[in-house]
Amino acid sequence: MSVIIFRDEQANAIFVEDANGVQFLNALQAILVNPSDTFLSIKDLARGIDLFTAIPYAEFVDQGLVAYGSDAPTTVNALNALFTGAGLGNLPVITSVTSINTTENVAINYEMTATGGVGYEWENLPAGIVTVDGNVRKLVGSIAADGVYTPTMKVVNYFGNDTETLTITVSNPPYSNTKSVNFNNNDYLDASALTSNPMYRAANGAGSGDAWTICGWFKGGTSSDTNQTIISYGGTDEDNEGRVWVYWDGNSSKEQLVLKFGSEDDWLRFTTPDNSL
Repeated sequence: MSVIIFRDEQANAIFVEDANGVQFLNALQAILVNPSDTFLSIKDLARGIDLFTAIPYAEFVDQGLVAYGSDAPTTVNALNALFTGAGLGNLPVITSVTSINTTENVAINYEMTATGGVGYEWENLPAGIVTVDGNVRKLVGSIAADGVYTPTMKVVNYFGNDTETLTITVSNPPYSNTKSVNFNNNDYLDASALTSNPMYRAANGAGSGDAWTICGWFKGGTSSDTNQTIISYGGTDEDNEGRVWVYWDGNSSKEQLVLKFGSEDDWLRFTTPDNSL
């Protein structure tokens, strides 16, 4: 099987692939085993071991599967020329931004970048954030709770490493209206007899334990209907069962909101001042 070797400019390292997998390395040296034969070895200077031992020269090819030489000496010279300067003797430097601003449950898509990087690591990732399979530099996911999160990112090569803190600031999302009702024209809220309605209470209810509050904004408009219902809550027999009734009195002498509680014969009523809307 061929041994594929080439310089990965982005990683600033030597890419090596054989039957055992893929490696990114910086400190390599090609050695002719014997000047009179066709075998060569490649030594990993950083670890002091042979990466390849006595391999036929023709098995070493570039990313286009082209052999590095027509004989062993030529191949050794070509490989050493390739290896020279890999890593450039410089420490890696993280170049990606070190802060993110987002909101709760909004997707995060972040990639660590660096010059001279070979290996990439993360520590202390917040819940909901993971690395992408096959690309450990990339983070995806979302964070459910607001706050400031500070995972550590690290890039390494043969000459050292660079470590930075990624500050992720998660804020509360903007207000999202999910529970209100927008009334149009003569619409109104009927919470009278539907037991499945979340506002329904049997009779007068149990008291403070199942009390509810309604709030909203109302524009009177031009309707002259003196009994324009906004919300009606209670029994279906208004003469005997009574109800809570909020309505608009559009009479030209009134033009007011009215809250009425009780039956038609026995009730309390609260109103806004005449012509106050």
